[in-house]
Amino acid sequence: RGKRRLIYVSDPSNTTSQLSESGTQPEELRTIVRNYAQAGSIDTVVQEIFAECMTMFWRTDKCSYDIRFQHQRNIPLMDSGTMPVEIYIDECHKQGMEFLAGFRMNDRHGHFPAHFKKLCEEKPEWVLREYKPSTRKAPPESREYGCSINYAVPEVRAWLLSIMEEVASRFDIDGLEFNFTRLLECFPLDILDKSHDIMNDFMRQVRAMLDAAGKQKGRDLILGVRVIEQLKGCQDVSLDVPTWISEGLIDYVAPGDFGFTDFNEKYEAFTSIARAHDCYVYPQIQPRLTITDTEYILEIAQYRAAIQNFYGAGADGFSTQNYFFHWGPKFEAPGGSGAEIPAEYPKALNFLKEF
Repeated sequence: RGKRRLIYVSDPSNTTSQLSESGTQPEELRTIVRNYAQAGSIDTVVQEIFAECMTMFWRTDKCSYDIRFQHQRNIPLMDSGTMPVEIYIDECHKQGMEFLAGFRMNDRHGHFPAHFKKLCEEKPEWVLREYKPSTRKAPPESREYGCSINYAVPEVRAWLLSIMEEVASRFDIDGLEFNFTRLLECFPLDILDKSHDIMNDFMRQVRAMLDAAGKQKGRDLILGVRVIEQLKGCQDVSLDVPTWISEGLIDYVAPGDFGFTDFNEKYEAFTSIARAHDCYVYPQIQPRLTITDTEYILEIAQYRAAIQNFYGAGADGFSTQNYFFHWGPKFEAPGGSGAEIPAEYPKALNFLKEF
């Protein structure tokens, strides 16, 4: 169904590592996008632009910009009055690709401990301190002060919605994608499985906001969600995907596991509901075979097998996450710009064209 076959999720730091240390050059961003279109034959690019209460590729007065060194490369361009995301969107459209702004809904990498320490002091109810960082490399402060926000607090939801509304009205996006696999827990543990009404109401507000923004742009704006691959698992953390589909709140769902491709999952639970309500399904492929094996990367035949399973379950295409693991080792670009050029990039994107 439909014309979209491949949704590519672009990791923020993987993208900025390819930009000049002295300051992002617009042509560098355009080259990245052209590679997606020409080498990868991608239909829809999701560039994640918000995570851990920070923005990437754009600035706003509603929250901080990403403090990490690789994202500071965008500062000179933004100081000149151009948001990198504007160049990104423009080139996507020139290449015939959709651009969706990606939001990691409660990423817990723990990269921003100073912010969460301040939140704990000023707005302690905003922080979910019971959930620890998802990576062992996180600084100790992130374990002490937490690194995710509490969707049960109305002010938190209003703040998030205001950021999303700014993105939808300010930039020429084609829609939003919510990544709930970065990460799932949006509510305190004692109400984690009892907060469906709260999250459903939030999704309705987002849908209404996108509809209003789309009316101003003269076209529909889509909303996609990236969730874990069992409906029951989604329900257990108050992600009521069947309601989102049946009420027309989302345009697609991309189920998948955490960090690896699952060859045995049955996606019929998603496709049977989606096909009854004009919603599309794009299960995820990821480079790893297991969550713990960081060395072994899937081969082409294994990807083909996984995607064949997706289509057998009634999927409408497929999506990616962490595909940049295929880039291999990085080398410094000639000319002394400080940018890093991955050895197998963009060649590895050709596999996506095959799929």
